[in-house]
Amino acid sequence: MTSGTPDLDDYLRVYQASARLFWRSSRPWPDTLEGQPQECRDAWAHLEQVLAEAFPVPTNPGAPSDPTRHLITRRGSDNRPVTLSDAAHDWLTRVQEQPGAPYPRDVIAEHPEMHGQKTLTTDFVLVTNDWCAMAMKMVGELQHRLAPGRPACTISANAQGLPDTLRHAADQLRNALAGHVTPSPVPDSPLPLAAPAPFPRDIDSERLDRLCWAAFDVVERTPGLAAVKAGEAETPDVQVSKAVDVLRRTLAGEEPNPWQGFNPRVNPADSLVGSSEDLSFTDYLNRVRTGVMADQPAPWVPAAPVLIDTGDEGIAYTGIPFPAAEVLIEVLDEVAARLTPGIHTETIGIDTYQAYYDLAGIRGILHKL
Repeated sequence: MTSGTPDLDDYLRVYQASARLFWRSSRPWPDTLEGQPQECRDAWAHLEQVLAEAFPVPTNPGAPSDPTRHLITRRGSDNRPVTLSDAAHDWLTRVQEQPGAPYPRDVIAEHPEMHGQKTLTTDFVLVTNDWCAMAMKMVGELQHRLAPGRPACTISANAQGLPDTLRHAADQLRNALAGHVTPSPVPDSPLPLAAPAPFPRDIDSERLDRLCWAAFDVVERTPGLAAVKAGEAETPDVQVSKAVDVLRRTLAGEEPNPWQGFNPRVNPADSLVGSSEDLSFTDYLNRVRTGVMADQPAPWVPAAPVLIDTGDEGIAYTGIPFPAAEVLIEVLDEVAARLTPGIHTETIGIDTYQAYYDLAGIRGILHKL
């Protein structure tokens, strides 16, 4: 949301294009720019600092949670809003607490017929592969909805039904874990939410110039795609070079809508954003209801070690360790809340930059289960 003043409108476009540059790096930018001149790395660090200073994230006790900056399903122990970066870091840390061995020696000793097979103890929740794929997709959906620079969005009525289905999936894990661990409770509804804060309305020419000069310094020191194709420079990342060109055009006033996702045709108000596929909320809801929830077993914890390569009726299973299952409960709760019709977020700030990669790390761990 902007006030319509030229300074604020221009600032928002440059901010979105600059934040998108960080997002399009396939790895955290210090890794992507490894081997680049120090002047280039310094320019990126300065631009990141300018972007962070533009919109500090409030965390004072009692402050309402802003969907653009905070979790909207949980609060801190001292009633502080939980920043998205803090939440994602906590989730990744907990998911990394995996049990040490999927083939425990004591299990093999007691069940020699399982030697060499994929076996799990009762510290795992068994889910069908389709259920696991659904959960991983929702981690990815949260990840990409928190992409730095993503423009403001209000979830449409087309999402009706999807939040309830995702909450049901979270409750399936809660039920499976009952008697083993105590996962996060069902979130209070509704939490005290703030109206999403727009960019500061006190933007003036001085602040706009500061951002533009920082962005210009990055553009001048990071090769764009044209220079790479001409053989004048080597790119650290093709997508970064493309994003540099978008930022250059934005600074020149030639790019009215600088932030685009993987598929420009996808409308985030009506569809999932976590992949290049244009998948509407309605279509995905039908897919989950008919392909995952209706015809397949619910998550469960085995009472004894089991083989999980293929279960009854040819259904394949994945074993999710308890810590990861607890995290998935919280992620599914959060995605359900964020995909509720009417939920509005403003431009996503650079404060979610590390959260984006932490969520990617969670997906990578789940993919290896």
